[in-house]
Amino acid sequence: MGANPDRGFFKMKILFLGMQGSGKGTQVELLSREFNIIKVVAGDLLREEKAKETKLGKEIADYIDKGNLVPDEIIYRLIKEKINGNENYIIDSFPRTMEQVKLSKDIKFEKVIYIKIPDEIVLDRLQGRLTCKNCSSVYHLKYNKPKINGRCDNCNSQLYVRDDETKEAISKRLECYKRETLHVVEYYKKKGIINEINGDREIEEIYKDIRKLFK
Repeated sequence: MGANPDRGFFKMKILFLGMQGSGKGTQVELLSREFNIIKVVAGDLLREEKAKETKLGKEIADYIDKGNLVPDEIIYRLIKEKINGNENYIIDSFPRTMEQVKLSKDIKFEKVIYIKIPDEIVLDRLQGRLTCKNCSSVYHLKYNKPKINGRCDNCNSQLYVRDDETKEAISKRLECYKRETLHVVEYYKKKGIINEINGDREIEEIYKDIRKLFK
């Protein structure tokens, strides 16, 4: 049975950092469920706002449809609205650049969990990923095959390879990650709140180490 953060044992203002493919999304979900606290994922917030077709949602859709990055200011605004006074939260990958660190200085963290894996493992995990066009469920040709080739187990919709998950795109993202996010890791190391976790293991082993941080 997990500790209840509302009982005052500790504050759970947590940031997860790690390259896509490191498994941080899975660990965020596990921790969020156990402690029953909100998880904040920028991509999810953008998709939700876009689906609402609000004025901001239409602005977000315009950026995405044109293949442009959504400005940091918009992502920051959505994250602040999601937190909305909560004393406990888990944020996945924001801030991940020093510009975002400066923008979001009022978002406080008690711990930063950095899941680290070798480049070759990232390439192995991300190559071969398939995403459902309808419900966004993710599969893998090696690690998590769909029951029916090319079809989602949940809704039977078509699976596809995302443009940002080709070998060339993944290599570029690795370079970008090293150029930008590793500076953020160093920033939090200097603050003394970084916790580095080896992500090249089974999900249960990784979570066991993360869980030890909250005894």
